[in-house]
Amino acid sequence: EGLILKHDGRIAGAIAAFDRAMKIDPNLASAEWNLSDLLFEHRQDLGRADDLLVQALAHGLPDAPKYVIERAIKYQRGGHADRSLKLLEGAVAAKPDDAELHMFRGRYRIEQKASAGALEDFRAAAQIRPNAPIAFPSAGLAEIALATAPPLTSDTSRSLDMPPISTATDLLRAALIDRLQPARRHADAPDFPVEIDAA
Repeated sequence: EGLILKHDGRIAGAIAAFDRAMKIDPNLASAEWNLSDLLFEHRQDLGRADDLLVQALAHGLPDAPKYVIERAIKYQRGGHADRSLKLLEGAVAAKPDDAELHMFRGRYRIEQKASAGALEDFRAAAQIRPNAPIAFPSAGLAEIALATAPPLTSDTSRSLDMPPISTATDLLRAALIDRLQPARRHADAPDFPVEIDAA
């Protein structure tokens, strides 16, 4: 019913229909997502829209991690990085075993200069997906930004042993090597990709 009303442009009726569906089944992930998407699309009660998306993630909606990341990117591009990070905080709490959510939260933590938290996220992603090509280099990057890490850790060492996968990663590897030269240490680091191999 909610989807039909949404398609017909009857937004208030669609919202009411999705609300009724969730009262009947409080764990109905599809209704949570549809209402979340509807509220977000029409810029109505964005806080509730994000809460519903996180609930849909927690209740097992298959594509919820992708929806979270897409919305976080939209917030960031719209100048609301704080909302991106808040959404990802809730998402990681709801699904702590998702490597991509950790990687994206780590990215936004780096941008907000929360390097210690970013390092935790990148290490968590590497533990969840040890063969992901960017997880260990990203952890090394967070150590560069921290400027408090020892000269060589397991993350930086392993990242240097991995074959280059892109120009951005080549830059990251160069920064890691530079990090090991005491006379040239610095806290800033190049941008880096956050995509994780789906394999």
